[in-house]
Amino acid sequence: MHAEDAACPFCGVGSSSAVAPLAMAIALGVALGACGPSVGVDDGSTGGTGTTTSAGSVTASSATAPAPDTGDVPPDPSVATTVSETATDTADVTSSSEDGVSGDEGCAFYGCPPDGGSSVECDVWAQDCPEGEKCMPWSNLGENEWNATRCSPVDPNGGAPGDPCTVEGNAYSGIDDCDLGSMCWNVDPNTNTGVCVANCSGSEANPECLGDEFLTCFMGYYGTIHECLPLCDPLVQDCGVGAECIPYEDGFVCVPDRSGDGGAYGDDCEPPDTCDPGLWCAPPDRVPGCVDAGCCTEFCDVDLPDPDTQCAGAVDGAACVPWFEDNLPPGLGFNLGTCLLPQ
Repeated sequence: MHAEDAACPFCGVGSSSAVAPLAMAIALGVALGACGPSVGVDDGSTGGTGTTTSAGSVTASSATAPAPDTGDVPPDPSVATTVSETATDTADVTSSSEDGVSGDEGCAFYGCPPDGGSSVECDVWAQDCPEGEKCMPWSNLGENEWNATRCSPVDPNGGAPGDPCTVEGNAYSGIDDCDLGSMCWNVDPNTNTGVCVANCSGSEANPECLGDEFLTCFMGYYGTIHECLPLCDPLVQDCGVGAECIPYEDGFVCVPDRSGDGGAYGDDCEPPDTCDPGLWCAPPDRVPGCVDAGCCTEFCDVDLPDPDTQCAGAVDGAACVPWFEDNLPPGLGFNLGTCLLPQ
């Protein structure tokens, strides 16, 4: 977030004192370091900082995201007490044109747009499609991520948020049987079934998920996604088949697992949703032997006896350090940690 910005241009959240995890600021900043020029739907961006916590002689207090040239990085909307005081204000932020198409260098949320760019046929916030249709995110190139929007038919018996749902073709087709104002999420790739989640209310500048403290407005994928998602537990990884629980703003949300054949401990993780469930994308100087823009490392339980045994990098000096010190998001515990090298 630039100093002059009243709110994050990616998520619309203004500055606050809520908890904001290291991983969101770092992992999503890491995703942008290797990307080149792109043209994509505006998703906004920012870096951010947290505060210091330590375990014994190991502290995560100075983990710093690589500074992309001008990357679109999802926001850390607050200065908060988390696993780290990360100097992610080095991750530069760029603005986008008012028509929603970015002319910035760098990359949008979850990596660079694929060749061919993004196609915006409707506005997911305004829902400006003809009667009987809804504006939906989809992949206009058949890839396993949303990068475009289009008008799709609304099922006359569409499901409400919380109802089971089915997508046509795959999770990224933009066609489902959820009602207007919602979409099918956490889609099992084997069955094409998921659960309906509500679109965020309010506006891109001031998104809301009213009436439920366990929901957070998740925005990303080149500005095509704005959904009220339940918080998840990264230690339990309670997202279901084909999904993973990753850091976002002051909590954790379920997103599609796009790790494929990679995503193991130590693997490159330029897009932050490419680590296996149970891992997240950490900066290279905090993972032993990492030579990429970022590498996957484990979540861990700091309350277990000898917690460092949960860390594959323990033999090289990594340790299980606490993620939070105070101001926990709902549903999480202070036992959440992550495996990092000391600074």
